[in-house]
Order: sequence, then structure tokens, then C-alpha cells
Amino acid sequence: MPPDHAARLPALDTVRGVLACLVVGSHVAVWSGATPPPQLANFAVDGFFLLSGYVLALSYDGHFAALLVRRFIRLWPVYALCLVVGYALHGMRPLWPELIWFPTARMAHLDLTDKPIWTLYIEAWATPLLPLMVTLARTSRALGMAAAGAFFAVYLTLSPTQTMLYFSLFVLGVAGAQWRLALPPVPRWSVWFGQQAYSLYLTNWLVLVVFARWFGPAGAIYAIPAIFAVAWAVWWAVERPSIALSRLAAREIKRRAARAAPAPRAIAGT
Repeated sequence: MPPDHAARLPALDTVRGVLACLVVGSHVAVWSGATPPPQLANFAVDGFFLLSGYVLALSYDGHFAALLVRRFIRLWPVYALCLVVGYALHGMRPLWPELIWFPTARMAHLDLTDKPIWTLYIEAWATPLLPLMVTLARTSRALGMAAAGAFFAVYLTLSPTQTMLYFSLFVLGVAGAQWRLALPPVPRWSVWFGQQAYSLYLTNWLVLVVFARWFGPAGAIYAIPAIFAVAWAVWWAVERPSIALSRLAAREIKRRAARAAPAPRAIAGT
């Protein structure tokens, strides 16, 4: 999942790039007819949710409305583009609830349209939990870890689903943000590549669908250069502008909130 600028750590951008490549490698193997280790893509997605909780907790400054607007503008353009293109490749159209991350019965078709996109539903519904989880974790590290433990307990006993696992990892990332990581320096190129992880994550399946139609199973191998080229193009043309707009919108919301706040009362006798 994509980070926010306020909490951008170069080494974590590099990690995102590595995780996105693990997802791509798993999908290439599936489309070429091979059987990748099932843990490969699962490990990568687990990492994305853990990192999302971590960086969002670092960047959260108490402005809930600004958070929601910033995340919506940040996530939605690439998500909507990939959802529409994925359905169009199969002669279908998305339903409007799907465009705002509301689950429908057609989620079963996402393997055909754009398989990774379903995790964005979880990201969208996890974000409103952030203020509560951050408050608990900043009040006490023990409370933050207890909240994460509670989610994992529900996952292990009542709801052993990937959705609950991802929620649990997100909350664990929020709790973990109370400890600052000592991260090593990384090459600039790896940071640049890692910043494209969101676009790479959501577009690679679409490219594989197209190449498999043209070339069959061998198309998965031929598609590899195109996967990275398309991801870069979407990052440059869609994701970068959405990031800039999300920051502007968040700053404007905070500015208006500051203007609307009542002025502090003067103390008598001063």
C-alpha cells in the first residue's frame, strides 16, 4: 500500500519495491503455468499492510477529515483506473459501489479483472480505524500492542480469514510505529523504484491478462518488460498528480479548520 509523504522513509520505499516485485513474480509464475510458492504473494501483501499501518500512524497529526480526504485522493485514481480497465478487458463495467470500495457479490470476479485490487477494499475500510488505534498506541505502547493482539485473537478464533489477518497486521503496524526503526541508507534508484510500488502492484495483473491473450502461457514471460513500463507510466501520469493533489487538499482542510477554530481567550488582568 502507498505511503504518505510526512512519514516517507527511504528504506521503506525500497522494501515496498521488493514486496511489489514478489507479487509480480508470483503472478508471472501463475500465468506462465508454473506453481509459485503460495506464501510468496501472501508474504508481500502481509508486508504491505504492516507498512501501511506503520507509516500512516507516523504521519497522523489528529486531523481526521484531512486524513480521509488525503487517502481517498491518493488511492482512488489508480484504483479506479485499474478497476475500469480490468472490467473492460472482459466486456464488463464496474458497479458504482465498487468504485467507492463497497463490497459487492461481483468481488468473486476480481480474479478475472484485477486480482490484487480486492486488498484496496480492506485498506479503505481500515483507514477510519486509524485515529482510535493511534490514540491507544500513543497513550501506551502496551495498549497499542494489546489492540493488535485482540485483532489477532479474533482472526485465530472467530474469523480466520485473510481480511481479518490484514486488519490485524494494519493495527500491528500502527502499534509498531511507537518504536522508531533504525534503517540503513539505501540507493536513490531503489527509492525511486519503490515509490512506484502501488502502481506496479495494481497494474501488473492487467498487463498479464493482455499478454496471455496474445501469446498464451509464454506471454507471461514476454510481459515482464511491459509490466514495469506500464507501472512507470501510470505512476507518472496518474499517481504522481494524485499524490500532489492529495497533499494540497489536506493542507487546505487543515488551513480552514485552523481559521474556523475559536481564538484563545485573553486571561483577565493581562
